Amino acid sequence: MSDEGDYDEQEQQFLRDLELAKSLSLASYAEQTCKNISATQSGRSIALVQPFTEPIKESVQGKCIISPGEEAVELRPRPRPSPCLSTKTSSDPLLPPPLNLRKAWATSDLISLDSPSPSNVGNRISEAFEKFNVRLPIYHQDLQQRTQKESKSIFNERPNVLQLQQSHFTPSIDSLNFKLEQLSFNTSSEAASSSSATINAGNQSIPKKEPCWKSKDLIYFDEPSTSSAVSVKDHVLQIFDPLYENSETVYNSPIDAIPTDDTPYDANDPFDYMYIEKKTSERCSSVYESLTLEKRLSVASATYAQPNKSDTLKRKPEKPNSAIINFKIEPSLPGAENHDLQEFVKSISDLRKSFTADDVFTNPGLVISPTIESSYLHATSVKLIVSIPSRSQPVMFTCSGNSSILHILTYLLCEMVADCPSAIKGMDLSSPTLPTSDYILKIWGISEYLALESCLQDYEYVRHCINMDEDIKLILLHIDDVDRKLARSNDDDKTDHKLRIEDLLSGEGMLNVTYDDVILLTETIEHEAEKLLLTMGDAQMTSFTQSVKAICSVLLGLEVADISNAIKELISTYAAVDKEPASLGPSILSEQGPYSIVQLQGQRSVSENYRMKTAVSTVLNAVESFLISFCRSFDCSFKISLPPCDQEVHSVLEVFDTVLARAVAIHRLDQRWSYDNYVIKVQLFHGTSPVSHPVTSKQAQTEKVFFGRLSFDEWMDLSVSYCTLPRESRLVFVLLGRKILTDEQKEKGKFERDWIEEELGWTSVQCFCSKWELRQGQFLLPVWPIAADRLIGPAPPLGCQPPGDYFPVLELYLPEWNTVFKFPEVVPAKIETRDFGLLDLDSQMELMDTVQSCCFSRLPALRREVLWEKRQYLTQEPRALPKVLSSARCWDHESLTEIYGMVESWRSLSPVDAIQLLLPCFPDVEVRCAAVAWLKGISSDELVDLLPQILQALKFETLETSPLIRFLLERSLMSLRVAHTLFWLLVQELPGDTLYGTEVSFSPLETMSSQWHHFRRYRILLQALLALSGNALRECFIAQQLLVKNLSSTATIVKSTKDSARQNTLLKELEPMHYYLLDRPSSLPLSLGHKVCGLDLNGCSYFTSFTVPLKLAFKTPERGGGGISAIFKLGDDLRQDMITLQMVRLMDKIWLREGLDLKMVVFKCIPTGHKAGMIEVVTEAETLRKIQGEAGGLTGPFKDRCIQQWLMKKNPDTLDYQKALYNFTASCAGYSVATYILGICDRHNDNIMICSSGHLFHIDFGKFLGDAQTFGSFKRDRTPFVLSSDMAYVINGGDKPSPRFQQFIDLCCEAFNAVRKHAQLFLNLFALMASSGIRGVTIEAVNYLNGVLMPDVSDGEASSIFAKMIQDALKSWFTPVNFFIHSLGQLRFSDSGEEGALLSFIPKNYSKNVDGKIKNVGVVNYQKRYEPDKYYVYVVRVERFDECEPTYLFRSYEEFCEFQHKLCLMFPLTKLPSLPRGVHLGRSSVKNVAEKRLNDIDRFLKCLMQLAPEISHSPIVYTFFHPILRDQEETSITAHKLKEPKEELLPSRTLRGDIKLSLQYSRGEFQVMVMHVRDLNGVGSQQETPPSSYVKVYLLPDPQKHTKRKTRVVKRNANPTFMEMIVYRLPLPIVQERILQVSVWNYDRVTENEFLGAVNISLMSVDLSIETAQWFRLTNNYRVSRAAF
Repeated sequence: MSDEGDYDEQEQQFLRDLELAKSLSLASYAEQTCKNISATQSGRSIALVQPFTEPIKESVQGKCIISPGEEAVELRPRPRPSPCLSTKTSSDPLLPPPLNLRKAWATSDLISLDSPSPSNVGNRISEAFEKFNVRLPIYHQDLQQRTQKESKSIFNERPNVLQLQQSHFTPSIDSLNFKLEQLSFNTSSEAASSSSATINAGNQSIPKKEPCWKSKDLIYFDEPSTSSAVSVKDHVLQIFDPLYENSETVYNSPIDAIPTDDTPYDANDPFDYMYIEKKTSERCSSVYESLTLEKRLSVASATYAQPNKSDTLKRKPEKPNSAIINFKIEPSLPGAENHDLQEFVKSISDLRKSFTADDVFTNPGLVISPTIESSYLHATSVKLIVSIPSRSQPVMFTCSGNSSILHILTYLLCEMVADCPSAIKGMDLSSPTLPTSDYILKIWGISEYLALESCLQDYEYVRHCINMDEDIKLILLHIDDVDRKLARSNDDDKTDHKLRIEDLLSGEGMLNVTYDDVILLTETIEHEAEKLLLTMGDAQMTSFTQSVKAICSVLLGLEVADISNAIKELISTYAAVDKEPASLGPSILSEQGPYSIVQLQGQRSVSENYRMKTAVSTVLNAVESFLISFCRSFDCSFKISLPPCDQEVHSVLEVFDTVLARAVAIHRLDQRWSYDNYVIKVQLFHGTSPVSHPVTSKQAQTEKVFFGRLSFDEWMDLSVSYCTLPRESRLVFVLLGRKILTDEQKEKGKFERDWIEEELGWTSVQCFCSKWELRQGQFLLPVWPIAADRLIGPAPPLGCQPPGDYFPVLELYLPEWNTVFKFPEVVPAKIETRDFGLLDLDSQMELMDTVQSCCFSRLPALRREVLWEKRQYLTQEPRALPKVLSSARCWDHESLTEIYGMVESWRSLSPVDAIQLLLPCFPDVEVRCAAVAWLKGISSDELVDLLPQILQALKFETLETSPLIRFLLERSLMSLRVAHTLFWLLVQELPGDTLYGTEVSFSPLETMSSQWHHFRRYRILLQALLALSGNALRECFIAQQLLVKNLSSTATIVKSTKDSARQNTLLKELEPMHYYLLDRPSSLPLSLGHKVCGLDLNGCSYFTSFTVPLKLAFKTPERGGGGISAIFKLGDDLRQDMITLQMVRLMDKIWLREGLDLKMVVFKCIPTGHKAGMIEVVTEAETLRKIQGEAGGLTGPFKDRCIQQWLMKKNPDTLDYQKALYNFTASCAGYSVATYILGICDRHNDNIMICSSGHLFHIDFGKFLGDAQTFGSFKRDRTPFVLSSDMAYVINGGDKPSPRFQQFIDLCCEAFNAVRKHAQLFLNLFALMASSGIRGVTIEAVNYLNGVLMPDVSDGEASSIFAKMIQDALKSWFTPVNFFIHSLGQLRFSDSGEEGALLSFIPKNYSKNVDGKIKNVGVVNYQKRYEPDKYYVYVVRVERFDECEPTYLFRSYEEFCEFQHKLCLMFPLTKLPSLPRGVHLGRSSVKNVAEKRLNDIDRFLKCLMQLAPEISHSPIVYTFFHPILRDQEETSITAHKLKEPKEELLPSRTLRGDIKLSLQYSRGEFQVMVMHVRDLNGVGSQQETPPSSYVKVYLLPDPQKHTKRKTRVVKRNANPTFMEMIVYRLPLPIVQERILQVSVWNYDRVTENEFLGAVNISLMSVDLSIETAQWFRLTNNYRVSRAAF
């Protein structure tokens, strides 16, 4: 009974202690302690700045003895955390470390007077009484051991500590808004007068706990101690807290010493991500460090004690203990709680309402033909053929290229009035004006129209027709007859703006977690909890834990730490309660008035029930928190409904604490991971710039409670204050696996550490949400693969997860308060601009050099600092803004006011320059908003050219409601062409090939996983585009995707079929598609204007390459409009081809704006999905391999005349051939420059094509940006670009150098320099594409492009370098060898049966109706010719009935043999005399053989003309006897030997020739570019030998010959090219007084050098401020001029 009585007494004592603990607060302990200290130290006042050095208490057997005469205070110790956080069993969440263990912006001489909330204190003391039975003594704090070094602010603009205190805090105690009623200080007048830091607070009381950003909680001391650099920064409750224990634990910091850097720019280059590896990107911008220290220690071994809940910041109150679930689960649609998506939907709906269907300007319903800016058509005459529906014959006329469309319409209407006035609809015959606004011109065969306010030269179609020497074909239509089916209707206006979030997220891969599952599981948990509390047994305990495990299993198998700790605590509590025996009989526990609390037999005590109820409630609270964080982190079909909570909203600028992040655990581990241990690194980023140093967690290993996980459970301090965080900053976590090195591995390799580590994945979260509120609480973040770049772009949006059903998840806690901290609105400051001319000349030159330099070139820190300091002088220089912004010291709120004011005052950037501000290194939303505002000045056609890169810039937008997305949708509503291009760009970016591209397909995960975290934004934009486009355009997109889907299926079937049956299989699969298009005409993905209504099955075939592309011939609706040929390719990533052709198209437009027409052929290429796409076919073009094979067979690559012979065959007319030569020369120059700049590799003779009109162009761009093709370790691309000897033969017009090749070099150099002027555009575009995932398009590609564009050299130097590359390419022996190797490898793909009715040397078929009926033919002679080898031709006399004079043709014996062979094939039953083709002993090109063959030919022709008319007058006969180019040349038909006439020899003293020079004075240098010399005299007695010339330059007068300069010697060339730069560093006035003498000499090693001519140029008459390049006539003034001086 005594034991039972003691037990009851203990129980009652426990309840009294519990009530006492709840009534006490930490402040009362502080008050009592102050009284005791005051009593024991009479006559001494306490100054808070002086540390306690004497012990004031001691503990004896659990009682705290303060001093004699004082009553002891009995206390129970509160629980302390375990030293190892991984073994923590407490169910309390791990809170941030206390302030004295954290670095903050709060300076060390500020003391916080926070007090804890009563609820927190009550919980702490309750835990103390529950877990301990000892008396807790009062410990003192040794302030000297806990002093900290004074924080040093590195912001130059930030005020010092005293200024900060004076501006934010009241320095006088009397002015503070709180009272320390319970703190009693025994003050004396001596102490009060000795220091202003001594506090005498009287009977003031400590207020309730407030956050540290409340200025009233800070005490300011006017005169901090100057005796030491060390100052005191302690929490006042930590000084007087009787429960506070002075821990000796060392808290390591990642920053431990102050750096000695003189400038904050050393590690703050936003473009560092362009040059450094990802592993070295952990550098930090020193401007964001709250403490800058030299020596950095690893924090892997750092252990933070569980922080006190009486932390500086007000934490959220603890949840009440309850055995039932006190939260409500409601059904919800995915994304319904996403504020960013809500704002996006509202913005898009408002945008759609502003575009109504009745606005013809924004809703034309037709496609305007794309335009181009050029200057070469002003004097060009073009031929127009315009069809008019009311007339049977078209109207044909010529006009100038700059004629306006209005002028052409007026002319056509006048023709209609003259022909039939009634044909003009709605015309008032009495009116003198014509209704030109009622008519519109449409392109024949294409559904594209010409705008009324434009000119002919504005359109790409007109330029294409002139380029290909084709007529411009148009149709005149009345506006009522125009097909406007794609226009939005009034019904669309009523429905399109009703956009919902679920519409945007439709088709997105959702988690397999339903509302019903969660409801069922939570009800089960609640039911099992009630059973457990009602009947405490093992079975009930197991059922309850299994119900908790079930909900964790359903929710992705996540077992968060709170649930694990709560389950452990529950099991521990149950085990402790289960050991205590139940009561044997009824007993009265307590009496309350007339009632008594009675415990029946077998029941647990109240304390036991209370402990179990508390443990169960902890589990339920953990489940609730888990569900809330799950809904916050993933898109779910349910939500947790919580009661409304009014939280105070404060500015984040008031929070001086440092950023903390608690990495709890990694869940859902990859089974392939096998490492010894794991760590997590966390770092703050702003765009691509690190804001903090990386902090490494402690090592963790796998553990398992319910499921396996990696437990870290550690608070990591980023050492950056919240108040200095940039608005777009994000936390990036990287998971690394470590393998411990063995002794053997250490000996073999040089390792700096005892382990090697590998990145396994990463995750990230924005520090601020879409409302710009600081993120708080628990998050479950998916871990992304390393292939996804973590350094570029914002954090993946919450609710977005990697592909597949299994991915790791990081459990993260961010500090949580009962207050909302918001990033305040930024008010731009007014910036005072200054005149650039006020700077000294050296500063101006330095700044302009910096501004004009490439933005991707690393600027030294000092130059960036100068650029930032002189920014006010550069506001009128638009190109300087990106460099100035990249030099900004920091992007916190204080800095943004000046940055935004600077952006507002800056001169507007051009749309092309504004693209640079969309790079990932500029994440600020307002800066990007300004860039979009400047980008709006671009036309829709120019926007289409840049759309792939602008689409990539969406990845770098922080919010969905970005101005860039709104801009794209707005332009899509205004332009059908923009909408169509944007649609296919989005479709090919997204996985899957179903309609809209919204269904997720997991087949291409390996190649697309790196881009998966961006797919959600693209999917949202695609759904918004479809929702706003109107029903007609949506149906058009559906039809195009159905066509692509059917073509993909057909290509797959054809590829899997045997070679012999492929053609039949293709036609069988295409036939249903043909009839479908007949019923439902559709547009092709190539262009919305390419409308087709069927297939020409006879013209469809396939290519015999590995991927078996399909060649398709579509029919157009117009009669006689021709067809549209296209290639559908499946199996190759066509995005590389798309980007390459886009860049070539941009280069061509740049050249046209510069007045340089290089006759470029650029076809269209549209990727339609993963490794699928459609390519436009260029008709009447052949590959170089086929051309070389026709002329020389397998050895064709080694012959020079192949291309020339083919062009002569395709262009028999002299004028056509000359045009073809110019087209070939210009296009060869253009593609030489383009392929060099873009680094196009794998250039064999099947990747180069030539049109019959002479245009050369390249295809198949699978290898580019320097990615050379290799055969094993053998490099096949060894020249900067392809320029073979047969190409040079065409350009020169023979095997000797000519002035035409010099013209080719000039075209190349001019084109190269034109692109270099716009180098920044191409660098920006490729930098934006670096995150696209396209193979080869990386940051390294941007650096490669920057290198080939040579931004740091002058135009002259660049021309000289490129001219040398031309010579290197031409001299390379490997180019023909590479062609030969490729031709050899392609023999098995050759189609030997591909022979048509045409003769190989005549391109067209002719008949007697065209040339006239032949009367008689016969061979009359033979001639020996040299081109350059000897060969024989035979002169054929042709007489016709309708011609008086006979014509003479020249045909070779091989051509006669081909003619006879074709006749035998066409008429196999006819017997024709044979023409022997056997091998002759000896030489065949000799006179005897020619005479014998002459007789054979004569016999063959006589027999031919005696055959039936069906044979003798067949089309092939008339084709053979049709005159070609060689027949039109003036030659003798009787001569047996024909040679080119020799040039007339000039007298020995006569000089001739010209020299081309380029003169310019720039940057203190006089630059003379010696370019070419042409038409030089030969040397020798007969002047037949070409000279070996060099050029000599003087600046006269120069008696001492100090200005003498010479070029290299060009051997044996009458038209030498030098392209050498000669530089004189002389002042401009001196140069202008001189005469430039340039002379040309023949170098002779034996005799004296021979003078070939000279030119004297007075530099006073030349404008040296601009480049002057011209030809100068060589004269004999050399000796006369030198004699004069």
